[in-house]
Amino acid sequence: MKIPERYNHKSVLLDTSILIEISKGREGLRPFLLALKEAAMDPFIIDAVYFELIGHSDTVRDQMRLQEFVQTTYPVLPSRKEDVEQAIKLSVLCSMEDKRRYKTISYTDYLIAAQLVRYKENILIATLNIDDFPAFIFERVSVAAYDMGDRVITIALVAYSADKMNRALEEYSHAVEAEMKK
Repeated sequence: MKIPERYNHKSVLLDTSILIEISKGREGLRPFLLALKEAAMDPFIIDAVYFELIGHSDTVRDQMRLQEFVQTTYPVLPSRKEDVEQAIKLSVLCSMEDKRRYKTISYTDYLIAAQLVRYKENILIATLNIDDFPAFIFERVSVAAYDMGDRVITIALVAYSADKMNRALEEYSHAVEAEMKK
């Protein structure tokens, strides 16, 4: 995976799909993890990703293994009230753009996207589910395929785009104004 130099020494927020694959110790992810290391990027997760990973464990043993994996590998940042408010706004923006297309985006993914808005150019998101981070709001920085042995996965790095966000917020403001006039 090619990571643009401007993101060297920044952070990367891993979404649940990537964290699941990493927690399985998949050899096919070694080039991705090496690319992050070479770019001096610091991976982290948020509390909602931690919940999704641990909360869906099938057994107590699996739960304990995953908790130890996360606690010894990645910092877990708490979500803030502002993140929840931003996640709601992003959800509305997506519904206004194309409700049917974006209806499957989860609350956790909106919270992850809210981190991009909060930290702007200081972080990227790494995901297997690129459609959860809509291109009309966010920028696709890099996409690469990795052979996992039994299947091929595609990892995308997604960044904040001030221009795209401002256009979406302008449309949102116009919609709010129109509703207020009714």
